Amino acid sequence: MPPSSRKRNKGKDRKAKKIESERLRVHNIWTDASKALACDHGCNAIPDDFVSAFLDEFYEKLFIKDVEFPLKRTFETHLHVFNDDSHRKMLLDVLIRIGTNLLLVDYTLRSRTRIDALYIAVPLRIAELVLSLEEYGKTKIIDSAFESSYAASKRSYLLTELGSTKRDVLKFYRRRTSCSCLKEMHLKARKIMPKMGICFGCGEEKRASFVVQLQQVYD
Repeated sequence: MPPSSRKRNKGKDRKAKKIESERLRVHNIWTDASKALACDHGCNAIPDDFVSAFLDEFYEKLFIKDVEFPLKRTFETHLHVFNDDSHRKMLLDVLIRIGTNLLLVDYTLRSRTRIDALYIAVPLRIAELVLSLEEYGKTKIIDSAFESSYAASKRSYLLTELGSTKRDVLKFYRRRTSCSCLKEMHLKARKIMPKMGICFGCGEEKRASFVVQLQQVYD
């Protein structure tokens, strides 16, 4: 074999090993977060190969700025997961368990580093996917999962909530679990955090009562 061919093959091997290493890193992130510790939150599904492959790709694209691109791309490459009721239910259970586990992480024990930001952001991105999955289960139309008025309004509202410090993200997950793990956090958040909404006049986040009052004036 010519030296140039050996060099190309070594380059291909290094690239393949790098890709596999990154896949395993991403796989380990979501599998660690999905483990049922003291409670499975009523979501006791064990992901099979199809769901695992979906989650690998979803986590790989998790922090791409354009939210709809990675979600729609995942629909296209794993359509069988969405069209099969049992796979879709399994995926929803695993996603809800991951999001709930991350909300229960004790942030006071973490320094304010990138890993801290990671744990705050992921439940929010997962909630967006859950909304799309739920909507797709009703219509079996991919575009509807993103563009229906219900899914779009819910997703837009969640995007104003900054992870587990906001009451409505806690409410989102608490409504989808059968345990009481998030009850105390949610009730506390309701007492100390104002309900927020997007002002249609200026586009800024404000207290929901102010948004309602302003809309009444415009109406």
